[in-house]
Amino acid sequence: MLVGVDDDVRRPRFLRTVGPFTFVPLVNPRVDLIAELDIVLLRPEPPGSIITQSGDIDNRLKTLFDALRMPHNLAELPQGEAPAPDEPRFYVLLEDDNLIQHVAVRTDRLLEPTVDPLEVVLMIRVATKVTRATMDNLGLGV
Repeated sequence: MLVGVDDDVRRPRFLRTVGPFTFVPLVNPRVDLIAELDIVLLRPEPPGSIITQSGDIDNRLKTLFDALRMPHNLAELPQGEAPAPDEPRFYVLLEDDNLIQHVAVRTDRLLEPTVDPLEVVLMIRVATKVTRATMDNLGLGV
């Protein structure tokens, strides 16, 4: 048996297809992985204004989580788009954002000047955790 390959279809367990696109989500349920995120969000705003001036942090986090996961269907992809010949696969962190099991967020002020007041800098530490140890996920998490 090949490690990381489904017996029935002989395709790597990480590959997911949506329309003409092939995605490779590292964290996915077939290899029994979940993710924990520690996020530092730096923004060019005075301290304490993350909720009152720039929209609430919940919406910002939901947008970030959506960006870290693969699309679920064609409606989430640009209409009429197809991958270029040199784009055989698109690597993403998550198959689905429900695989995030822990989130810690710290906000602080971005001190360097920015042109756009909505610009933010994110530092994200990702830890993958194994939910059930198998030969397929050996070494992919703690």
